[in-house]
Amino acid sequence: MMFGRVVKLPIVVGLLALTLVTAGCGGTSWDVTRPPRSAMEQRLISTAADRSAKRLTTLLTGELGTVYLDVSLLEGYDKTYAIQAVRREMLTAGITLADKPETADTIVEISSGALSIDYSKFLLGVPSLSFPLPLIGQISLPEIALVGEENHMGISKLSLSARNRKSGQAVAEAGIRLGSAYNDNWTILMIIGFNYTNLPEPPEEEEPEDD
Repeated sequence: MMFGRVVKLPIVVGLLALTLVTAGCGGTSWDVTRPPRSAMEQRLISTAADRSAKRLTTLLTGELGTVYLDVSLLEGYDKTYAIQAVRREMLTAGITLADKPETADTIVEISSGALSIDYSKFLLGVPSLSFPLPLIGQISLPEIALVGEENHMGISKLSLSARNRKSGQAVAEAGIRLGSAYNDNWTILMIIGFNYTNLPEPPEEEEPEDD
């Protein structure tokens, strides 16, 4: 004679799956509002813009007089910062900038061929999976990386031309200059992580003295 109840297999499977899913879960989580773009993305693009602007300004040699910077053709993410980067480098090079084109001796036009980010990913392992489980619903399993890499590359491609405002003739070499910045994250055996980047380190801020 057998005593007890017979438990159906699907129910057992469902309970086991629920136990696995909920194991290790707990604690308090906070919902923090995130902006649409990360600081890392903005740093990559702005650093690439800094580097291409510095290289671009080296084309401006000779007698230019006062210079008006025409940025009407410049497009791309963070173009306002890219414009300021070019202005900063021009001023650093000793170029006098005019506020209006009619008061300038030289018109300098800049445009962008790229001002954005490339993303690439490499994984040796098992990608993240999502599948339905009876009585539980959709289950998601995390990525298992024996070796994994995520690379973000900020790229800036700026073009420059310079002409005499009255004659329209070129007064400096026209050219294109590139700038880039990368942030490379590696994961080994799921728990070992390290980072390679050529982003400049932010300066350390001095803590204010207590009164």
